[in-house]
Amino acid sequence: MRNPLHRKVSSRGTKANGLPAFLCGANVSAVQISAGTRASFAGFQLPPQSWSQLADVRPNLLIGFSSDFRRLLHSVPGAGITLSSVDRALVTLIQCGDSLLDEPLRRDLWAAFGVPVYEVFISPTGYPLALECEAHEGWHVEPGLRATLSMQQMVFEAKTGERFQSGMTGVILADPCSCGRPSLRVVGTQKQQRPASRNQRLACAAA
Repeated sequence: MRNPLHRKVSSRGTKANGLPAFLCGANVSAVQISAGTRASFAGFQLPPQSWSQLADVRPNLLIGFSSDFRRLLHSVPGAGITLSSVDRALVTLIQCGDSLLDEPLRRDLWAAFGVPVYEVFISPTGYPLALECEAHEGWHVEPGLRATLSMQQMVFEAKTGERFQSGMTGVILADPCSCGRPSLRVVGTQKQQRPASRNQRLACAAA
């Protein structure tokens, strides 16, 4: 299955294909920052040793794991990294078994960039499973996927039968969302009390 978030490298970062229309437009450039300590996300990456090039790339949107953004916040003041071009949004990637973005980091990112932060739940290969609502009213399940609850855990299922255990609890809603998107929506998400298994965290083992 081709990853719909694969992005073609351009002179201004990359075009973020597969993200909702409110995040990406004809002139929106996206770059994934990567500290190289987590499973990679398909597309163009700019590792920490190259973050000084962000000013030249001039991305409008940054994509990365929370650990990457935390490291970037600590790197910017002393490294002379200019990020004034980031005027669209920040997208944090959440893998199966990982925790959601914590509120202190979300506030720090808002203070540093002044743009909204959205979370995308992804499979180990970077395939999007659910994307945070534009109005922050939960997560919209990607078209072609089903979301169910199994043993109080949210599970995503593809048409191929592949299942991904999220490591999260939540409530699945089918009623209309204020943002206008018609897809299923997951609200009230929080990490399960029991730790995610190694298979769940690294491979999202089939349920």
